[in-house]
Amino acid sequence: MRKYLSKGKNMNKEDVEKKLREYSEENKDHFNFFDYFAKPISKNDIFDTLNENIILEKDSEFNELGINTLNIYFKLLAQAISLEKDIQSNRNELAYIYYLISYYISGFAHPPSGEKIGRYYIDKAIDLKPTNGKLQVYTNFREQIGAL
Repeated sequence: MRKYLSKGKNMNKEDVEKKLREYSEENKDHFNFFDYFAKPISKNDIFDTLNENIILEKDSEFNELGINTLNIYFKLLAQAISLEKDIQSNRNELAYIYYLISYYISGFAHPPSGEKIGRYYIDKAIDLKPTNGKLQVYTNFREQIGAL
């Protein structure tokens, strides 16, 4: 029987299928966002649904299940593209998504040139000059990335 590697332990096909069933049966708002075919979340739900901890939780779950963790980046990118249709009215939400992309790419995904990509997105977040009090958070994070 083929074995599946999961966080340093071998999982057989039945174990992986069971994990995938459990994963797909989750009853969490953020699950639908990370589902492969899910549409972007509504502007009103972004701050309540997404945060750094959820992203790291999904990264760990995807890794354990053998799902490509870079799907998180692409889901966030699709969310940003959706919000970019009306930048002025989506300024705060878009800045937050750019911040989450930067956070994930520069701090956890570690693709080639990850720090450069992370700086690009955090700079985009800062350039939007969000009005929801998060500008200082983004500026502080930019300084952290600069130290990498």
